[in-house]
Amino acid sequence: MKREWLGILVNDSLIEGIRKKNTGHENLRFYQEAGEKYQLTPCYFRLQDISLRENKVTAFAESNGNWRTVRISLPSIIHNRAIFHTPKAMERMKLLANQGVQIYNFWNRYSKLYISRLLEEEPKLHPFLPKTLLFSRENCQTMYEEFPSFLAKPVKGSVGEGIILCEKADEHSFFIKFRQNKRMIKHRVSSKILYHALKRITGNSKYLLQEKIPLATYEESPFDLRVSVQKNGSGEWGVTGMVCKVAHPGHFLSNVAQGGRVVPLEQALSAYSHLQVDKVTKKVEEAALSVTHFLDQKLPHLADVGYDFGIDEQGQPYFIEMNSRDQRYSFAKGNMMERWRLTYENPIAYGKYLLEMGKDLNN
Repeated sequence: MKREWLGILVNDSLIEGIRKKNTGHENLRFYQEAGEKYQLTPCYFRLQDISLRENKVTAFAESNGNWRTVRISLPSIIHNRAIFHTPKAMERMKLLANQGVQIYNFWNRYSKLYISRLLEEEPKLHPFLPKTLLFSRENCQTMYEEFPSFLAKPVKGSVGEGIILCEKADEHSFFIKFRQNKRMIKHRVSSKILYHALKRITGNSKYLLQEKIPLATYEESPFDLRVSVQKNGSGEWGVTGMVCKVAHPGHFLSNVAQGGRVVPLEQALSAYSHLQVDKVTKKVEEAALSVTHFLDQKLPHLADVGYDFGIDEQGQPYFIEMNSRDQRYSFAKGNMMERWRLTYENPIAYGKYLLEMGKDLNN
């Protein structure tokens, strides 16, 4: 029996990686294995590879360890793993949807401020949310008067790039810390010129200001948690895995791309005898699912997300940010190979679920 195609929409870099047989952090073998399990054939393509007029696509597909290009009818179900930056791309995605194509994780480029504002609409989520404001002179003053430390973050940044830490040094001054050329830069400035000092760093980029969560630490370095939440083969949300990321000594960013390292949560909590790993895990999972169920009502066709959650020394979870294209390699860095594999299998299982649901509706 001929298998149905499952489309996976990607960016240029992954297609180039397929051509060169080096896909970096993406382990496409896991997609292929999941395709075998669910009797689907994954195929990989970019927006520009699609002909809407012909309803066809030129894609890469793997067979017996070899990659080949195929010209096929556009799959009716597509898992979006691409990030787009232009209104033109959004319009093309809408055209695909208007032609009856189901695209899950329809859009992967939501700003941090937009997600923060959405979550603030739900009072039940407020205990998990740090205060977040758009970067301005007035809001900068509000933050430094209210908190001993806060962060300035690019509204559309990723992997920790461009984040600035502002820490109160005394009643009249702040330390500004940021990463530049793999080094941590530290300046001391007067509270009166803090806004101008930040503005010199941020330039014309759009930034937000966010209360710094009093993160629990491991070996004197703060850590947070990457939490993968996905829809499964039954169309239900579940937590696929959770991995602990620890900042490089002397740094404040836990991102692996910024020098952070991955350790098991039980190891990170070893200095906190009053915290039990299973209870902390349950609280973070419940918080992540609460956030997800709310966002599922607001964002079209959400199916596969990764969150950064912090915890304080009492085990209270705090939402840091959402990644609507989850960077899953943290699980590999933590040698959590089964969890890493499942982050690829679940989207394929959900694609199978959508295909079967479509057949039921047509019968």
